[in-house]
Amino acid sequence: METTAEVAPDGGGFVINGAKAGISNAPVAVVFIFWPRCKWNGKVRGFVVEKIITLHSFQSYIMTMMRAQGAHGLSATAIKNKLALRTSLTGSVFLDNVKVSQEALLSGTKDLGYGISWGVIIALEDCIARTREYALERHQFGRPLASFQLIQKKLVDPQTKVQVVFMSYNALLVGRVKDAGKVAPEMISLVKLNNCGKALEHARRVLDILGGNAYHVGNEGTHDIHALIPGKAMMGIQAFAN
Repeated sequence: METTAEVAPDGGGFVINGAKAGISNAPVAVVFIFWPRCKWNGKVRGFVVEKIITLHSFQSYIMTMMRAQGAHGLSATAIKNKLALRTSLTGSVFLDNVKVSQEALLSGTKDLGYGISWGVIIALEDCIARTREYALERHQFGRPLASFQLIQKKLVDPQTKVQVVFMSYNALLVGRVKDAGKVAPEMISLVKLNNCGKALEHARRVLDILGGNAYHVGNEGTHDIHALIPGKAMMGIQAFAN
């Protein structure tokens, strides 16, 4: 990691230097959390850094946001001509001798990376539970969504493939090694990589059952159910209720 933190020369806080690209909402954000590597012990810790903005008028507010120029060496510039999702601004953040107080150092974050490997399991289980409840209550073609084979397969896959159990077992093993004081950073990175990837993969599958309701209350239909209609046209066999 190239972003670093060191004790301020006067001993009254810390000085952070570095940069980060591709940060959502960076040009308009006021509070940032950075994870620099501390020069005094080589460990990665979290720091809260606030961008100070002085407002004289609404126009100056808009101009300040567009420049996203922060005080004390913190700046965030917008990345223009994006080809992908454009619903939020994306920017690059730069820290040039940014001085922060002792209070900016987050406490209890040294094991945060390992905790994420458990957090994503809980999030996936919650996705499955909520989607199951929705599939039982929501009706299409006079039947609950849960009665369709396509829906059942998507809900069962994370369990039949023993993904949740396997993810938990991996996290547990790394936790025991960590408790013994023998954990390596690569172990935590690997379990985070596996668990986050699997959780995201299966969460996307089960959320598809919710259709538009996964993102906005009131939208109807799902990808799978709509697939049954052209399926009937192709096969000449109706897979849903009359």
